[in-house]
Amino acid sequence: MEQRRLAVEQFLQRIGCPEMARQDKELMMVPFTHKSYAAEHREVQAHNERLEFLGDAILWGVVAALIVERYPDLSEAELTLMKIYLVKEQTLAVFARHLDLGAVLLLSNGEEKTWGRDKDVILADALEALLGYLFVTCGWDTVEKIVKTYIFTLLDTLPTLPTKSYKNLIQEYVQQRRKDLPIYEDREEQDAHGAISFVSTVWIQGVCAGAGAWTNKKTAQELAAQEAYTKLNDGQLII
Repeated sequence: MEQRRLAVEQFLQRIGCPEMARQDKELMMVPFTHKSYAAEHREVQAHNERLEFLGDAILWGVVAALIVERYPDLSEAELTLMKIYLVKEQTLAVFARHLDLGAVLLLSNGEEKTWGRDKDVILADALEALLGYLFVTCGWDTVEKIVKTYIFTLLDTLPTLPTKSYKNLIQEYVQQRRKDLPIYEDREEQDAHGAISFVSTVWIQGVCAGAGAWTNKKTAQELAAQEAYTKLNDGQLII
């Protein structure tokens, strides 16, 4: 374990973390400890899921603040698309690999045998846990510095803004966090003149997250997804 602890300490130093992030040698290991390792080693008291939860929220806040400052002329919809692109699992995994984060993770034998060090979900979760840990030990400014240096620079490589429908965005968001799918319910309505419209509601984890109405079902679902996504971004809906 001492060798692993030294590797983590060197990693934190290499990516520019302050000395305070390396003072508590036990806590320092938590963001790098996968739950499979903790289950296999009963002496381990904590794994990185709680820090991942915190890091996810901090990352969204930091990225939102940075893109609003950098792109004053973009609409809310464009900023939302950019934010989603930067914090999605695949993007975070790319930067985790760039940092060689996988090399210092503590994984179970089973994950080791199935190439866990290169799985997108494990790498992305560990990166979020690391940001959560840095927020707790060093504060917002340190997290912002790491995000600027290793994640935000991706914007310079984008030829155009990533564009997806709100249905696709909401599906990616939900699957990444809950491993299931949003459910759409649709009904037809007819007015006094016989015109038919569609009303769509989208449900996430048993909660009605958004609703939309239009003359065709596809657009009604897209409007419902847009409302749900707006609620997620505004903090009105938490999943």
